[in-house]
Amino acid sequence: MSTTPTADHLENFLRSRVAELSGTPVDEVGADRPLADLGLDSIQLLGLSTDVEDEYGVVVDEAQMWEQPTIRGLAAAVHGSVAAGAVR
Repeated sequence: MSTTPTADHLENFLRSRVAELSGTPVDEVGADRPLADLGLDSIQLLGLSTDVEDEYGVVVDEAQMWEQPTIRGLAAAVHGSVAAGAVR
């Protein structure tokens, strides 16, 4: 990706992917709702990490998912990584 996505763009991307992975309507996937509350298992979280890496070139490891357990927190972490040029 040639430009840094906004934090809002990242939140929307993550909300969409989490909705699809969890089978939850996207309008019920709030940015401040903990991912654990949506019932995502470790395989689905790995899939989310892969989706982020494929889309933005940023590796999201399991520790980041625990440290940033909401979409808003995870989007901020990914945004920081992309903005800092920490892409694969």
